[in-house]
Amino acid sequence: MEHVVIPLDLMHARAAGDLAAGLVGPSGHRTAATPSWHITVASFEPVSPSVSRQVVAAVAARTDPFVVHAHGYGLFVGAHGSSLIMYVPVVRGPRLEALRVDLHRSLEDAGVRVAHWLDADHWTPHITLIDRDMAEIDVARLAAFVRQRQHPSWHVPVGELAVSTAHGEYSDPITLGVR
Repeated sequence: MEHVVIPLDLMHARAAGDLAAGLVGPSGHRTAATPSWHITVASFEPVSPSVSRQVVAAVAARTDPFVVHAHGYGLFVGAHGSSLIMYVPVVRGPRLEALRVDLHRSLEDAGVRVAHWLDADHWTPHITLIDRDMAEIDVARLAAFVRQRQHPSWHVPVGELAVSTAHGEYSDPITLGVR
């Protein structure tokens, strides 16, 4: 799968990294999440990089920068309890939803197969803090730790989009509102 993401600005990327690093010990997990902190807006079957970049650039050009609110903590649990992901939820406001809809429609119009788990009925925007191989974590210890610290409450600027490949590499950022 490839993805269209909103890269976090430097301040929020550092905050997410610090938060994830603080969670690693209490979770019993060995490593924090990705160093490329982001909010995923679309996932799709791999296509030519020129196609995905052209579609994303067109959407970015007609989208003015905005701000999203991220607050608290959440957990995604896999179908059989084999995977556990801890994240900061992002409020699914009208501007973020409009961006998601425009990206999905534009990708589909270009013949790209978009993943169903980010459609209107399923998408939960978030910033992943810890994931992968978390089956053995001590959830009670993790919950006690997060209860004692201030919940993240961030106003995250959305000013760029990037396309990631299946290998986790990101394109150069595409600035919103540049016509």
